[in-house]
Amino acid sequence: MVEASNTAGGTGAGPSSSGEQPAGTAGTPGGTGAVGRPPAELDWQTSSFSGGGHGGGECIQVAAEGDTVYLRESDHPEKVVVTTRAKWDAFVKGVQAGEFDSYIE
Repeated sequence: MVEASNTAGGTGAGPSSSGEQPAGTAGTPGGTGAVGRPPAELDWQTSSFSGGGHGGGECIQVAAEGDTVYLRESDHPEKVVVTTRAKWDAFVKGVQAGEFDSYIE
């Protein structure tokens, strides 16, 4: 996964001056990477464990559109990580199987 910034300065990983998108970015078939700005109409989901005693409201939010999954931090929504649905599904299955339990406080 690659972190992208939605700010005007960005990471430089947007379309080039020729209008071509760099290899490995979300717009390429099967690719993941930085995008200039995710679609504005995304339905961002937040865990019910976010807020209160589970992190004080600072959380990871996720949204999907087609084969693309977007992740961002609620306190820094301008920074977005982009991946494929297949990679996201594999990660979630690992979480469900307990493979990341050592990261839970």
